Amino acid sequence: MQVTGFPQVLMQMTETKFHLLARGFTDYETLKKRIDLVLAEVENNLFN
Repeated sequence: MQVTGFPQVLMQMTETKFHLLARGFTDYETLKKRIDLVLAEVENNLFN
């Protein structure tokens, strides 16, 4: 994992897979939308 900015928010999906959700300042609404999108993608992949 290579972090290149601060702050940075990553969501760990597996031992080696991460989703970058934010680099630098990100307001709550934007971060929440990104989290929801990633979770929806994961849920969709589980049921396909």
